[in-house]
Amino acid sequence: IILILMALFQVGCASDLYYYKDKKEVYLEPLQNNTLNKNLNKFDMYKTQEGKLLGIADTIAIQFIDISNLQTYLTNYDLKIEKNLGNKIYILKTKNKSLTLQIANELALKDDVKFAEPNFYQRIEKR
Repeated sequence: IILILMALFQVGCASDLYYYKDKKEVYLEPLQNNTLNKNLNKFDMYKTQEGKLLGIADTIAIQFIDISNLQTYLTNYDLKIEKNLGNKIYILKTKNKSLTLQIANELALKDDVKFAEPNFYQRIEKR
């Protein structure tokens, strides 16, 4: 019975890992970093349901519809502006990469945000 409960708990937790793409949830499966290239340790690695590998570090890509709340979000989520890319698009830095996904998801649901998602690392495959 304990093993069944543990398995159900793990399945339930795994389904809570997602990010928003076009305001829709994209589910992620965490990967053990030590199974990948050792240079990727600065990223938490995930796999999408389509099998795409994504690394999450400590930055969020965000585009605002209205930037009037930018300073409030920086303060409330303890973020720093790493780069202003223009057109109300910013790269924001979190204090800890373990918070990146959660903060990006919360920001993605704000009415004045067009999109917010972790600034993903993606491996480029050679043909």
